[in-house]
Amino acid sequence: MTEAIFPALTREDPRYYTLGHGGFLKRSRYALSRLMITRTDSGGSTLNFSEIIGNGAGAGISNAYYPSRERTWTKTGQRWVAQIGLSWCVQHLERILA
Repeated sequence: MTEAIFPALTREDPRYYTLGHGGFLKRSRYALSRLMITRTDSGGSTLNFSEIIGNGAGAGISNAYYPSRERTWTKTGQRWVAQIGLSWCVQHLERILA
């Protein structure tokens, strides 16, 4: 969802553009910023709706696999935040180790 469906709907470019220079902290801040800011198809910057909404939709859809006592707004929110955090960790490691 965050890599195909929502970027197509919001006209965002889901590719990650590396910073290409700078130390560990500077590249880490840049990687963290990519969770909230992304490029549009036309090359501008915008809020990363596909990452935020896509992970929220994924967390909501995953409720179908949980028993009813686990389908609360709090639990769904926790899964949503966990998905965003995991996404950042994976992206960060891919960029730093590449």
